[in-house]
Amino acid sequence: FRGDYYGTDGYGYMNGAAYFGNFATATLDSCLFVTNGTRGFASNSQGNSGASVFGAKNVKMLLTGCEFRGNYASSASQGGHVCLYGGCDGSEFRNCVFVGNLEKRVTYDATISNGGCIYVNGNFQERMRVLVENCTFAYNLVGSGAFTPAAIQVNRGAVTVKNCIFHANALAANNAAPVDIYVRKDADDPAGTSCAVSYSIFDGLSSDYCGAAAEGLLSVDTATCKAGDPLFVSTTNDFFALVSCGSAAPSLPRMPVNDTNDKISHCGLALKSDAASIAKIV
Repeated sequence: FRGDYYGTDGYGYMNGAAYFGNFATATLDSCLFVTNGTRGFASNSQGNSGASVFGAKNVKMLLTGCEFRGNYASSASQGGHVCLYGGCDGSEFRNCVFVGNLEKRVTYDATISNGGCIYVNGNFQERMRVLVENCTFAYNLVGSGAFTPAAIQVNRGAVTVKNCIFHANALAANNAAPVDIYVRKDADDPAGTSCAVSYSIFDGLSSDYCGAAAEGLLSVDTATCKAGDPLFVSTTNDFFALVSCGSAAPSLPRMPVNDTNDKISHCGLALKSDAASIAKIV
């Protein structure tokens, strides 16, 4: 799926590349999603645009070995890059890669918190369970806009994260969300919202990287989760040079030109193998 964009002047949860709904199971194996997106507008007219890659509702999504690279979400309200709207209990993301995905809100509203590479929205009738295992989230950016993380947001549901890498994701200066994972419980959700993280690598283990709202339940196993540099071939400086922004406060264009997206999509996540780099592993 390459270069699929959706843009509208009306409201509606419209997704960039695909939508999956009302199936027992949808299985995606070794798929590539690159430079897809939703086009936002200067006004708030696209208030409910969907995910840049795909949205899913009433279907168990099983993804293995899929890559999400250089996708772009530009909207005023919600969606992120992959959105599970509800009825997706038992969904799994295994051995997937999310690299260089960009998100920017058209308008700023600190009360809005709907996005990230994986946005688990659920519904009010279930506690949707989702597994994210052996996945990598690197160099994903959220520009100026809402209180939104770059990697995973849990709005309604129970997410388990295992054996994952979170590296060099970044937020704009006016986005006070945790960089990697945020758990937010809706006030009218009786089932509770949670995320349990184990055996994973982050740039740091403080609340700057993983956090939860007052009623959201976040568990990070500090005995098995570590802070360190995964030593990817593409460095942080390499990536931010491609999008021409600083890592501390990315200022993203409303719609990057296609060749920029394509360059971002080729960021290498292979590990360095020289002795000096190996010695730096924490």
